[in-house]
Amino acid sequence: MSKKIEIEKSVLLQKYVLEKKTIREVASDLGYSVDTIRKRLKEYNLSRSFSESQKIRCEKYGVHNQFELDYEVLNELYVNQKLTTYEVADRLGCSQSKVWKSLIEMGINRSVSESMLGREPWNKGLTKDEDERIVIASEKISKKTKGRKSYWEGKKRNKTDRDKMSKSHKGKIHSTETKKRMRKSHIRRIENHKLNGNQLKPCYNPNSIPFIEQYGKKHGFQFQHAENGGEFYIKELGYWVDGYDKEKNVVLEFDENYHIRQYKKDSNRQKEIINHLGCRFIRLNENGEEILNIKYYES
Repeated sequence: MSKKIEIEKSVLLQKYVLEKKTIREVASDLGYSVDTIRKRLKEYNLSRSFSESQKIRCEKYGVHNQFELDYEVLNELYVNQKLTTYEVADRLGCSQSKVWKSLIEMGINRSVSESMLGREPWNKGLTKDEDERIVIASEKISKKTKGRKSYWEGKKRNKTDRDKMSKSHKGKIHSTETKKRMRKSHIRRIENHKLNGNQLKPCYNPNSIPFIEQYGKKHGFQFQHAENGGEFYIKELGYWVDGYDKEKNVVLEFDENYHIRQYKKDSNRQKEIINHLGCRFIRLNENGEEILNIKYYES
């Protein structure tokens, strides 16, 4: 029977606990097998928690592909030092996906504003007409999705999802210039639809056409509208109008009931059009009656 190898507790305490060496390092220093060191540590009740062992390995080697990442290390690097998941992965010597999954599992997160603080988007200020990468990406996506039905076609989001979307957009304010860019961007998409043989005209209310025609005949106007040459497009502003008599310079808009809820938006739009065209502006309600008292359109 082999003789038991005795190792003083103070030696193991110094190397394993205070110097935070691994069992393999302690075994190498003392010239014993890993199994022997492990048994003596167990006898002296000198142990470290699994997370503490992980932390030591993280700090010493930065290699984590063979074990789980440590909560405190991730929290320090990602939350306190505000490194990206790629930077954390590079620091710890593992993949970005491992860092990302670990952050989710441990509930470690930062707000979007914190994550994006100080970073400039690679495509800031660029359009697909100005950057070759966007052109290539757009063509690939278009080719891949051509003819494919939308996931939401014929479906309707539930009330919970609609409420979440509404809450996320509530109170969001865009500048006039931003709104103009958004409109022009939408117009470019419509023009691309035309090149692909898709529908060009913006959505319109077919029920408005008889009222526009009737009002025009009654008051001597020849309105261009969705079913008569297409809605008139004001290129400089990015607006289509429901009806326009170019000869008499008269704009006509047909207001469904929901326009009551967006009077400020309609008011600003109306003022922009009048200032640009120097036109007369007429509004009709859903009954085809002219809205004479338009106080609610005033800002």
